[in-house]
Amino acid sequence: MDPVAFDFKGLHQSAPRGRLKAVRGVFFDFDGTLVATRIDFAAMRQAIAGLLQRWQLAPVAPGPYHYVLEMVAAGHKALQADAERAAAFECEAIDIIETFEMQTCPFAAPIPGAVETLVQLAATGYQVGIITRNGRRGVAAITSRYPLPHDVLLTREDVAHVKPHPEHLLTAMRALNLLPSQALMVGDHPTDIVCGKAAGVLSAGVSRDAVRIAELARAGADLLISTVSELLPLLDGGSDHARGLRD
Repeated sequence: MDPVAFDFKGLHQSAPRGRLKAVRGVFFDFDGTLVATRIDFAAMRQAIAGLLQRWQLAPVAPGPYHYVLEMVAAGHKALQADAERAAAFECEAIDIIETFEMQTCPFAAPIPGAVETLVQLAATGYQVGIITRNGRRGVAAITSRYPLPHDVLLTREDVAHVKPHPEHLLTAMRALNLLPSQALMVGDHPTDIVCGKAAGVLSAGVSRDAVRIAELARAGADLLISTVSELLPLLDGGSDHARGLRD
């Protein structure tokens, strides 16, 4: 389905200005928020499902926020009685995931306005973090071509628990000595919003797609914006660029 522009006007209440003014650090998702990678996640999931089958492991039942990394974790847990087999399975699974990620790196590029927003945030005095479920190799391959200004960047290899687990975001916040009241999490996927809420920070859902905006709202996004370029005016005290779900 083609992306559908979303009309924010009158949908939600005013943004929580007091909490926005306390923000000192902005944390971004990577894939789909700052960079368009074109990773085929459906094919990746199918490949991991095939791996589970080859290892004679039960298929992972679908559920909320149950994606390829969770499928791999479930397979590893099922094999935990044999540490060697569990490690071999995990290694094979990560190889599959990395193959999908690396295939798209030559075609990946920053989403329009993303780099400029990061530069402006840094110039204005905000600390900038990036947290991603993507792997370090793929992220490095992209950022070596398109530098993204940031103070901390945590890939899946850098934390014990990836988002939506709050530890991913909390680890990044600790690296910048920020409290939950001083942070804002920005992402295009419900996992980003769930992560932010679990960490006790404000969250902003970003998308031009009506279906995805509805998903972000249901996940509990405090703010809904159509592009990351709208963030700086919002943080500066404006409220015309987004509508908060609650005060």
